[in-house]
Amino acid sequence: MAMIGKQVPQGPDTSAPTRRVVVKLRRAAQTAAAEALGRETALQSLARSLPGASVRPYFEDVPAPSTATPRGAGIAPEGESVFHSFAVIDVPPGTDPAALARSVGERADVEIAYVEGGPTPPPVNPGNNPLAYNQGYLVAAPDGIDALWAWGSTDGTGVGFVDLERGWTLDHEDLADANISVISGLNQDYTGHGTAVLGEVLGVDNYLGIVGIAPAVTARVVSQWRTASDYQTAAAILSAIGTMRAGDVLLLEAQTTYSTVSGYLPVEVEEAVYDAIRAATDAGIIVVEAGGNGGIDLDTFQDTNGRQILNRASADFRDSGAILVGAGGAFAPHGRLSFSNFGSRIDCYAWGEDIQTTGEMAGPAMPAIPTRRSSAAPPARPRSSPARPSCCSPGRAPSSRPMHRRTSGRCWPTPRSIPRAPTRRSTASA
Repeated sequence: MAMIGKQVPQGPDTSAPTRRVVVKLRRAAQTAAAEALGRETALQSLARSLPGASVRPYFEDVPAPSTATPRGAGIAPEGESVFHSFAVIDVPPGTDPAALARSVGERADVEIAYVEGGPTPPPVNPGNNPLAYNQGYLVAAPDGIDALWAWGSTDGTGVGFVDLERGWTLDHEDLADANISVISGLNQDYTGHGTAVLGEVLGVDNYLGIVGIAPAVTARVVSQWRTASDYQTAAAILSAIGTMRAGDVLLLEAQTTYSTVSGYLPVEVEEAVYDAIRAATDAGIIVVEAGGNGGIDLDTFQDTNGRQILNRASADFRDSGAILVGAGGAFAPHGRLSFSNFGSRIDCYAWGEDIQTTGEMAGPAMPAIPTRRSSAAPPARPRSSPARPSCCSPGRAPSSRPMHRRTSGRCWPTPRSIPRAPTRRSTASA
């Protein structure tokens, strides 16, 4: 993804909640405990071993989808889902979270323990790119994805789309008529990024600003902020799954951190998030996941158990079923941008720079927002999302009425007559 309005988030929020350690209990331990003393005995045993620490179920308020059990995970005792195996520890003051996770992970009844990533900025490009060609990602290859051609038969009608991140300006002039609703969580921060993503995917086909890749999808959003102080990606995914159907698209505009490596990673490195994504893909939901902006070779990543879970050549590899997307240059041959993660787990790339869309300044602190924001502001530049909602739709083409997008005082013609973007070689690394 690229920055918005040339402003870059400065890293994790200083007001982040207390760091937490997430624990996945072994199924065998859960079963033995349930047979001996009751269902919650394994959790109680863990709590007793950590005096002074708060230990509780990780998924307290969000029921796991009853129709989607993660592949290969089996069925939990008494028909429960895998999500009942998770616990969370609030790290006591003065305690090293990574050390606590290592200690807990050595228990025989624990499958894995790791430090939860916590509030993390949505993926952004720390570079400073100049204003580039307007919505060049809409044109034909090798420059874009040729949404103009797709509009001849589809515009996303009949497809459900959910964007998962931290905040949005839903009454933006190019989004208001899409009637986007919040599934759950708080519309709290980084609204500029969320607004830019929605504009790129589904900007309304009207006389204002830009037009989205699939402007007629039925759109909703879900927030990682479950409450003002509770940030949890896995719970947000499960909440979204409960409202979606097979063929819908869930976009994970998120990244995380992990104790074994420095830099941002795809959210599925966290066990609970991985299981939630598997539940979604097993239910037939198309999950598109940001590859993360850490500049990391994901083949070398190891979790707290020493497993190379993102390396397709490793015996430890696990496939969540999500489409993992890296960031490439805006111009052919679209070389990898230096900040983008890479490796065999990356399925494809999308533009990571020079994207014209909706959006405002990036960052958690937003100024007062008028009732309707304009697309005439400087371009926001999130990573271009694959045109999955449009490709999967049996719907109709956008309306044929004339549209003009205002950009820095200039008018541009309708999407159907957008000329091809100029081609130049990318200076980004391959």
